[in-house]
Amino acid sequence: MVHRAQDIVGNGEISNLLLRGPRAHIPDALMRLSFDSLERRLPMRGLIGEGLPLEEPPLEIRAPRAPVEPTRISPRECDSPIVAVDVSASKVGETKDGAVVALRGAVVWKIGTSYRYLRYGPLPFHIPEGGSSPIAGLIGAGEEDGSPIQSGLIQITARLRNLMERWLQESICASFRDSIILFDGSLTAGTPDNPAGALKRILGKANANGNSVLAFSKATRLAYEGRSVLELAKGAEPPYVIDVDELISGSFPSHPIKLLGRVFISRLSRDGPAFRLDADRGIGLEGAIEAISKLLGSDIASAGYPECLKLAHILSAFTSNEVVGIQRFLSGSKGIQLIQRPNLRRMLFGPFGGWGGAA
Repeated sequence: MVHRAQDIVGNGEISNLLLRGPRAHIPDALMRLSFDSLERRLPMRGLIGEGLPLEEPPLEIRAPRAPVEPTRISPRECDSPIVAVDVSASKVGETKDGAVVALRGAVVWKIGTSYRYLRYGPLPFHIPEGGSSPIAGLIGAGEEDGSPIQSGLIQITARLRNLMERWLQESICASFRDSIILFDGSLTAGTPDNPAGALKRILGKANANGNSVLAFSKATRLAYEGRSVLELAKGAEPPYVIDVDELISGSFPSHPIKLLGRVFISRLSRDGPAFRLDADRGIGLEGAIEAISKLLGSDIASAGYPECLKLAHILSAFTSNEVVGIQRFLSGSKGIQLIQRPNLRRMLFGPFGGWGGAA
């Protein structure tokens, strides 16, 4: 059930470069933690691929005026590989004293006209209520910022997902050279589930190998005058970016949050919305604009979002059938009895109760 890597692929032969990086094994400590956490023969209530959302209030930018002048981006064709990394987490089921979640990562890269990918996982974990000392020990080890470990299911899952995602990102940044590397999310760190030390180390390795790291956020909490900061990206002809880094940096304290990327608002195609785009500060402003130009000249950006990063998300996400397969695997190999949880909304309201269980 647990695969260290799944080959696939595209047109042409796999280059020697790819044998050094994306094929790296999942760290043994993470694998052992997964297996050890499942050595609990407990009843599990079956769920169908529930996500683990964590809603947070907006962060209001305090500034006298917002920048409105966009910087036009001219696509520039290049031979640089485009590489994207993403990791997804899904709730697989509940036990009487906790829950089982699964992680899966995907790396997608484009060289020439071919897309290729590797998948890592799925990797299931049992998380008891109130946390687990082995899990807390692993996810809190080696972080110099001393971030406190939260014991809730969402917080521990976020920390595990971040651990696997950072490992994949570091492997890619250390193995590829002179590439455009795409992350999902922002380059902001310093929270308990996203320590700054790991991201600093990853960006350092990327810089040493001549890589340019760009991070795309599908949503942002940043707001200006009560509206999403993404609404500033209106009225100009795409593709373009708006540099809001100075505006944001001056609105928030630098500790404990670290803005490790220069922050832009990007709108890269006519048929797509605006996204937050963070570019590694180590490549400078000119390097960031050049990297975005190379990305647009080398990869598809339908709906304003890079195709490599879109594929990485699709390949890492769990389908309902895959969740059922993981449940059956745990039942057969670990003796975990599946118990279907009653859906109170469906019981009370019948066909009007909805499928997601949320109002």
